[in-house]
Amino acid sequence: MKVIPEILFSASLLLGLNACQSEEARLREEASRFVELSGQIKYGDTPELREQRLAALEQAVFVSPKVVGARTVCLSGHRQLIQAQRSQNETAKELDKALSETDAGGPMALGTIERLQGILTTAQSQLRSAQAELTECEAQVRALDVRFGKR
Repeated sequence: MKVIPEILFSASLLLGLNACQSEEARLREEASRFVELSGQIKYGDTPELREQRLAALEQAVFVSPKVVGARTVCLSGHRQLIQAQRSQNETAKELDKALSETDAGGPMALGTIERLQGILTTAQSQLRSAQAELTECEAQVRALDVRFGKR
């Protein structure tokens, strides 16, 4: 009976084709969800709001290595940026306090200056790293949107 092998071959071919279409649909859905969640993170928002949105992005379940990799880069970049911004804000407050404690605009203590410079140097390094990661994040988001965006 030659008919049965041909039917089995046709059925397996259809199942394989369906699996490819299902995989493409899943990738499209994941990419779309990732692009949407990452698009909700705005640089001008408060750090607290950005952290909430980062948590939502982090908790989303993704399987595709491309989407997971993009999420990892984006989370890291945004978190470094938030940390650097907080560090700079705290340093600015400490600088204002140190300046108010000097005698009539006199010099600050050398130890205070060195400590504040160290904190600012670290924050500056974090900002450079965050900028590099966020540039990569935006490139990956665009690539996923172009490749798998809703059509």
